[in-house]
Amino acid sequence: MTHQLPLLYAAGKRDTSRAAFPLTQAARRRTRVFEYVLSRGFRGATADEVVAHFGGMHNTWAPRLTELAIEGLVTRTAERRRTRAGATAAVYVVRL
Repeated sequence: MTHQLPLLYAAGKRDTSRAAFPLTQAARRRTRVFEYVLSRGFRGATADEVVAHFGGMHNTWAPRLTELAIEGLVTRTAERRRTRAGATAAVYVVRL
């Protein structure tokens, strides 16, 4: 299955808004997160793994997973993995 990246708009907006929404920094980040999770295959990624991969602050990258889940492009699985801080975190995979 080929995945198209309908990520150039704000999550949750109507089609007319989607067509007019400019490619914002958040949308670029959402695209990058989607591509990263996709590259991880069935292993998926936690928010902490996304942050570790891209660097920067948790609040910059973690919300992009939530947006992708709202859009139906990724799914939060029942699996949990340890974070760098020792807590457990949900694993997200690309929805096929």
